[in-house]
Amino acid sequence: MTKSVNLVIRKAEKQQPKNLLKLLEGCISFKGVGGYGNGSLHVPVLHTEDDHDLTCWSLTLVTLTAIAISIPDVSKKVIDRLLSSVSESLVYVTLVEETFNSSDDYVSKQKAAKALWLEVELCHKWLGNELTKLAPQVQTAKQILESFRDAAENMRTEVGSLNICAESMYHTTKTILFSYGATVDKASREELFGELSSMIADISAACLTNLPRVIAMKCHTDVIEKREESVHAATELLGETMQIINTLQDPPS
Repeated sequence: MTKSVNLVIRKAEKQQPKNLLKLLEGCISFKGVGGYGNGSLHVPVLHTEDDHDLTCWSLTLVTLTAIAISIPDVSKKVIDRLLSSVSESLVYVTLVEETFNSSDDYVSKQKAAKALWLEVELCHKWLGNELTKLAPQVQTAKQILESFRDAAENMRTEVGSLNICAESMYHTTKTILFSYGATVDKASREELFGELSSMIADISAACLTNLPRVIAMKCHTDVIEKREESVHAATELLGETMQIINTLQDPPS
């Protein structure tokens, strides 16, 4: 059994999410989680009695990424690298969410995040809007955030996933603008991209600290018929994410 487990782990280790690891390197301060000053964009606490108002990790990541890749003058290579990193992150972030947050409200947010991510990643659009048109060349960092805020505010009356995504964008941009205050007036577009990338990295990291708990829960399923399959899945997950777990437990100084 041990030999078989080791073989599975070694095979899974070859599938390490390299782009995600690169994003997380040097960014494990969790500044992005509470780094919004006095704002209220926070990573949710697991197992609260009422998770109706919890921020959805995956939806927040997609929202921040949509803003980041809209910023003019950022090279295609850098944009593509960020998209690859977030794509890898969302695989594990979604797994954590599905393990710990199963309320109808939260599941609706997760579904909205998945649909929005396809639009952002493949079409470079946000709710049907071209990202390049939401952030035209002439805009400053503050104006970019305000453009997304205003577009979101105009769509908050929509229903279903459109409303969920609009609320996320409105809340996110309002929080960043409020938290950074006058600082954002002086920030360059490149600095805004750097700040958004750091937020994405730190929020991903905060969520992924829950991976060991996810793996442990998969190993201790009560359903005998599914136990072997679940343990195998947990072993594969351990192999794939071992470097992430090690990095989060021992972040660079």
